[in-house]
Amino acid sequence: MALTRESVIKKLNGELRKMFLPGDLADPKSGTHVLDYFVALDRVAWVQSMQDLRGRLQTLGWMQEPEVTHVPQPTAAVDFMANITMLNLNPMRGKPKVVNVIETVRNFLDQKFESLRSPLVVVPDTGLGQPVGTGTWTVSVGMTRALACRLVCSLAEQHLADEELQLLKAEVSACFQFKCVMEVPVPPEELLAKSIRAKFVVSESTRPDILQLYSGLQASFATQGLVYQDAIAAFVADFNAKSSVDTSRLSEGEVKMLLLLPSQEALFLEALSGHWDQFKKEDSGITMRMLLSNVNRTKPKDARVPLLWQTIFAPSARKNTYFILRQIAVFVKAVQQASSTLRKGQSLNLRARFRDQSPDIGYDIVCCWAHWEQDFRTALGGKYDETFNKFLGGAFDKEFTEKVKTQDGGLVLDDWRFLSILQGTQTTVRSLEVKQAEADQAAERAKYAAREAAVLKEQQLFQEYCGKVRAHEAKRQADERAFRLEDAAGFDKACAQYMEAWVLAVGPIAPEFVTAQSRKLLNEFAVRQGVQPDGVVSLLLADLTKLGSAFSKHLTNVTKFVADHVQADPVNAAALVFPPNTGCWGSTFSEVEVDKALGD
Repeated sequence: MALTRESVIKKLNGELRKMFLPGDLADPKSGTHVLDYFVALDRVAWVQSMQDLRGRLQTLGWMQEPEVTHVPQPTAAVDFMANITMLNLNPMRGKPKVVNVIETVRNFLDQKFESLRSPLVVVPDTGLGQPVGTGTWTVSVGMTRALACRLVCSLAEQHLADEELQLLKAEVSACFQFKCVMEVPVPPEELLAKSIRAKFVVSESTRPDILQLYSGLQASFATQGLVYQDAIAAFVADFNAKSSVDTSRLSEGEVKMLLLLPSQEALFLEALSGHWDQFKKEDSGITMRMLLSNVNRTKPKDARVPLLWQTIFAPSARKNTYFILRQIAVFVKAVQQASSTLRKGQSLNLRARFRDQSPDIGYDIVCCWAHWEQDFRTALGGKYDETFNKFLGGAFDKEFTEKVKTQDGGLVLDDWRFLSILQGTQTTVRSLEVKQAEADQAAERAKYAAREAAVLKEQQLFQEYCGKVRAHEAKRQADERAFRLEDAAGFDKACAQYMEAWVLAVGPIAPEFVTAQSRKLLNEFAVRQGVQPDGVVSLLLADLTKLGSAFSKHLTNVTKFVADHVQADPVNAAALVFPPNTGCWGSTFSEVEVDKALGD
């Protein structure tokens, strides 16, 4: 089998899946982050492998551009060429999302990285004028592309033979050496704000999510010796005041979340970050709008709501965490169920439709679990963790939804039906009620399945009927068109035959026979029409447009023809004479040419 570029790319994509595809989409710890993968590598060994890659590329014909050797001292932005070993792994705005890095890697394999059009924006870790070495530059804008370049180079060095590398030489070399831009240095406390603002205004770039902003701000404040909760409000006010356009400002929702995140549990941040690493925000189970509507949600006070349920619905960090875990579990379960039904060659798009369609009810449900958590843990013992995971996936939603809607102020632990079933107390009245409810539910499902089958049958019959109607209509239109074309062709043929019989046509006639021939044709026409010859009106068209030396001869002939024609039947004969179309004598054609043209 011949080696092709597509087969080499397919091989690298397979290695990507082995390295970074999570084992469990619902578990944020099941996948490896690209940044963590490179941090865990031996730095010296990795740098040496990149030098080996440089040598292999040069052997294959790659022409290296001159690279920066010392940190510039710019008064304006300075651009230069750098290689992948010169960049460090310090994410200025938090870790890039794995899903974006993998997508960028695949883009760079399909079409090489055009750094001349989209250079990386970097800042130095050393002083101005110092020599450039390994890890000298920190990426300010373009960390996703930088990690993608690092990953492409590492995969190429580890898994491609020289003949395979030759097919991707342009793509790999573009990731090994690229253009960077160093802007005018700013004070350290302004560095992050400048990076965020620059990222916001890049139209083709993905806007950093709220967790990336939070992580970057935490690191920046810690470097300055500031406490996040004390510094965030002033930072937001100063940042938005210095931003000239709306897109470069922090939105109201982003500001709200930046103020809420410090009070959330570590598992909240870890689970949400891991989920957004696996799915793009717009395709994930949790959106920014969902977070703003539910995290730390407070319900208006209502005297009709029992005190127990007012306590249950009170927001807390634990309830927020369970809400995030539930939304992820419900989404992942729906995606996995849909994936299992896909046929070969199909793709799973529009993942957003697999989100929890009632997140507000979902938050109420996790509030119930969080309130009774210790009682559930005591009652279930070793079964608690397994039961909790089932709860997150929606296994007990029916019972919890009932409790949330009824809001019984006298609710106690023994009222939870799922506990009776899991504990094996099958002889209680409540467990029998559960069995009866399950039987009723099974009967309802059977009725629903029967109705669904009937509807599908009707749908199939209607689709077949519509198909036959369309086929009949198409045949009718085709037959009608064929008939019209045939009828038009017959009419044209009949007209042609009639005109051929009705109109007598004769070719050029010698001048001495014109009068006699015209009288003969008139008599034949009268016979065909069944009228007397003297009842036929004739019109002679005389063309006097011929000028030149032969005009006098032509005029004499025409005059004779007209006179003879009118004299033969002065009552019904007439002549229409076309005068000359030029006002001067003379001709550029000789008599011979004129006679030849008349003969032709």
